[in-house]
Amino acid sequence: MPEARLNVPKLYAPFALIGLVTTFVALDPTTLYRVTDPLTRVAVPVIVRLVPTFLIVADTVGIMTPLNMSRLVGELHSLLKVPLSVHCHNDFGLATANTLAAVEEGATYLHTSLVGYGERAGLAPFEEVVTSLELLYNIDTGIDMERIYRLAQLTEKSFA
Repeated sequence: MPEARLNVPKLYAPFALIGLVTTFVALDPTTLYRVTDPLTRVAVPVIVRLVPTFLIVADTVGIMTPLNMSRLVGELHSLLKVPLSVHCHNDFGLATANTLAAVEEGATYLHTSLVGYGERAGLAPFEEVVTSLELLYNIDTGIDMERIYRLAQLTEKSFA
């Protein structure tokens, strides 16, 4: 883990002084890629200083690309060595691709939703993520894939 001598904004200094223990940090990269190299300049020093035991990367407006998701999760995973979770919205149809890119870089907790339902454009569809992990990545998810179709039908019926 990087040394604690990182330049952390003054806003976060009081937390360290009172001994705040951070168990998880949720990071929304929505604005991170709009300025020059913000991950190393702003976000990572703050996150490292908080010393989380769990990190959630949330693409709440679905603008990440798989390449950016891979870079972000890879860098965070190499610096923090904590369990990573991803929460990818599907505004541009990239939620599954972004979720899989995060898995390739070490994410192990994946936020999905049945048939992709959710606010606005939904999240990465559970059935797409599970099928991709099982058949393309040869990762045993522990999910009985024979039941996914029936589950998707029930979900569709509930929202009809």
